[in-house]
Amino acid sequence: MIKNAEKFSVGIHANGDYEGLYTDISKFGLEELAQFDQTILNQMKQFHRNVVSKIPKNPLISLYKKRGYVTVGGGENDFSALLLLKQLRKTGADRPLEVMIPPLFKRNHALCDDVFPNLGAKCIMMEDVLGANSLKRLKYNSKLINTLAIVSSSFDDVLFLSPSTMPLHNPDGLFDSKVFHKFGIIVWPSYYRSTVSPAYYDVAGIHVEDSQVRILNDKWTPLEYYKDYRNTQISKVKLTKPNFHDLKGTSSDYAAVDSVFMIKKSRHFDVLLLMLHYTNDGPSRFFPLLNLAHFKTNGDYITAAAHYFKKVAYQNMKTADKVGQILGSGTAATAHYNPIEDYELTVGELWWLRNSRAAQKDKFKYDYFAHMKRPFNIFNSTPLFFHIEDPGLFPGKIKSMGLAYDENQSFRRLYGEHTRFYGTDFELEINELLSDVLCGDKLGNIASDILQQDEAVCKDFLPERISYLLGNTIEFWNKFKYQKKLPRTVPKDTSEEIERLLAQGIYDSMNYQKDEVERID
Repeated sequence: MIKNAEKFSVGIHANGDYEGLYTDISKFGLEELAQFDQTILNQMKQFHRNVVSKIPKNPLISLYKKRGYVTVGGGENDFSALLLLKQLRKTGADRPLEVMIPPLFKRNHALCDDVFPNLGAKCIMMEDVLGANSLKRLKYNSKLINTLAIVSSSFDDVLFLSPSTMPLHNPDGLFDSKVFHKFGIIVWPSYYRSTVSPAYYDVAGIHVEDSQVRILNDKWTPLEYYKDYRNTQISKVKLTKPNFHDLKGTSSDYAAVDSVFMIKKSRHFDVLLLMLHYTNDGPSRFFPLLNLAHFKTNGDYITAAAHYFKKVAYQNMKTADKVGQILGSGTAATAHYNPIEDYELTVGELWWLRNSRAAQKDKFKYDYFAHMKRPFNIFNSTPLFFHIEDPGLFPGKIKSMGLAYDENQSFRRLYGEHTRFYGTDFELEINELLSDVLCGDKLGNIASDILQQDEAVCKDFLPERISYLLGNTIEFWNKFKYQKKLPRTVPKDTSEEIERLLAQGIYDSMNYQKDEVERID
């Protein structure tokens, strides 16, 4: 049973107050969050072994071809998928999109047979790929559906975007990027610390040793520079033991999200199969173990599956940021950053730190915040995606709930004022897109069938809102002085060496012991 999670909810925000980075999330601190029945844990441990034993070591994956985007359709998600598709094309992205329709939802023929194909997308019924009988045995939740969407897609290289995740810029370059080619898995972090339960590692048969191997997500600084928390800002916080996820055998901070995820399936198909195990009936089984803080977009089932099979994934160093006004249970959006830039920034910082240690020798003082957190910021990192909080993509709901207005009943911006930092006036773009989709002759009829839209949204609300946004777009663009900072310039003859160092640090984090399971060939 989950308990006491609320007292950790602020301290585990990665971009929260300064000392929040170092909140005590020791083994004891995590065990305080939940109590699990040992009999059930023993059953889960045996079941985990049985599942792993049936996952092939080298699955022959020949049916997956090419590259593309994947999202989930069905019901209101059909409307969100249409917005996502239109926004992708608006950014200049031209790779195909597959809209995966889960069981229990019908095919929207107007979209699937006409609109989507004309925009380089198609609908795929999961039942047609995986079989209706197989899918009947599953216990559904959104995370399982997301995983099934990736598995049943025809693409080998997949960039999964939830229907409420919108690109700000063209993401096509990720498919040919060095970082994706090297790792084959890209994970985006949240603004939370990892709260995977120690009990999970016991269930998975992973041996967690009582020895610190890193601080948070720094997998590269030699241990002597922060042994016993000397020469680090962590000394300001009285911790008696290392954070649990700094110990050998654990996966590192920060918690992952599942609203955006990239994988090369032919290289990491075993990870996807284990993700299916973790998400099937997840709320009753693995989700409490993998997400003690209980935040809804947690994607640590992804990192847990990759970590179990010792698959090296790249996770952005730049954590997510909250964006805009409070809507529902969160801010209007969550910003996720470009991993191509993030990789280059990481290479540059590792090069600079190595040189600094060599030059300063014993005088070098390690500071996680200064060396591994602050260098990854809005001035040198570009938001590539916004995950939109409900009801942000539904103007009828925004109108009826009064969310677009301030205390004086005047329009306000929902996504904040820092448009130049985002590189685009996303709020203006998305409202123009909503008007196009909801109020156009053809798409409007389709959207109305899905949403049962209030006529006043197209007649008054959206035109007035767009007029308001157009009226201040230049003002907000010029409101804050901003000049993008480039990564440190690493000499060409050194760059490959530093990239090997970067990869080696991630490989070394997989150097742990576990109970081996005999798997089929």
